[in-house]
Amino acid sequence: MIETTTNSGNKEITVTFEAPEIGELLEEGSIVDVRIEDAEFNLSNSGNENCRLMLKVLNPEGVPLRTIWDNITFTDKALWKVQAAILSLGLSSTNGERVKLTEALLKDKVGRVQVGVESYRDRNGEERQTNRIARWLPPTTGF
Repeated sequence: MIETTTNSGNKEITVTFEAPEIGELLEEGSIVDVRIEDAEFNLSNSGNENCRLMLKVLNPEGVPLRTIWDNITFTDKALWKVQAAILSLGLSSTNGERVKLTEALLKDKVGRVQVGVESYRDRNGEERQTNRIARWLPPTTGF
């Protein structure tokens, strides 16, 4: 996590160091529980309200295995994903209920997701793969 503060007129940036995780990719289509480690509201590159989530994939005993990142964008086009995450995280299942989301409310919430595998090029131009959230699932979806 990175925090920016001003102390006596001097800008300070505090970085919480975490050693990179060594872990194998989860299989495409795996269904796992995730816990929100951090949530940050910001604007997307196109200027839409967005929430950047750092999620810990949990094993059946609740022990974190690896980190997955996800973005939830608050637009009408992406409302389906917002609704799916709200249901998965247990924040509401009642039609018409208004849910006020905050970074503090989202932190430590646990939900169920289906994992995907995404390819990308790293800074050196090498092809790599990482896990992404393919979709948020209702909390009762079995393994």
